Amino acid sequence: MLRDTSRLVQYSIIIYLSSNILLVEADSLFRGYYFGRGPYPFLTDEKITDMTLVPRTIYNPMLPKHVKMVASSISEEIVYSKGFSLDDVLDWKPEDEIIASPLGREINGYLGVRETMDGGRVESVCFVRYPHTLNQKVNPCNYDKKTFLTKRTISAVQAEKYLTGIRRGLRHLHKANLIHNNLTPDNIMISSEDEAVIIDFESTELKDIKLLRIKRTPGWHASKANIAAEENDIAALRRVVGFGLLLAV
Repeated sequence: MLRDTSRLVQYSIIIYLSSNILLVEADSLFRGYYFGRGPYPFLTDEKITDMTLVPRTIYNPMLPKHVKMVASSISEEIVYSKGFSLDDVLDWKPEDEIIASPLGREINGYLGVRETMDGGRVESVCFVRYPHTLNQKVNPCNYDKKTFLTKRTISAVQAEKYLTGIRRGLRHLHKANLIHNNLTPDNIMISSEDEAVIIDFESTELKDIKLLRIKRTPGWHASKANIAAEENDIAALRRVVGFGLLLAV
């Protein structure tokens, strides 16, 4: 039985009943469930169940051939370096490589990967660090819809520019037979060049695949949509427009 709970890695911000947890012991990573409440110093072996060893190939996969490499010396002020979360441990998919092409500048901001210290494996996936989400740019006070519609200041030119960029990004994604499935104002970034960029592909699936156990933001998707389809993304964009974020004054 594992004993080193002092090195527990938190998955849930607050522990609820039957929470997923990661436990690090020596150089090994284990996944399990914690039944109970209370801070980690009070964890006991009896409250941790279904502890399984996670193969390193899941959270530090081997470097793919011809992958783009990002030097560790590049400042974190311009690069967002994303390691592998528990969700990635459970279901890692290399969509970032699939959708990152010269035609897809409205997609993702993918730069490449960083290598582990011992070499030959992926430590993290790197993206451009953008200054604002669409919501932060257009609705910085985070007003509710009713208030926002009376106070928004986005111009017709700016709204059309963002909307055109998002549509172009979705076309590029759909052309690759990929569906985003979680398009929200917080998953659309605004670059320093004032262009819209779609990010966050944790819920992305190939077209026509059943949507099982994926994260989707409440209020920004059709709850009955259980298949990855282009209409999922189009309907989500309609919600963004309907909120008023991409409507001109």
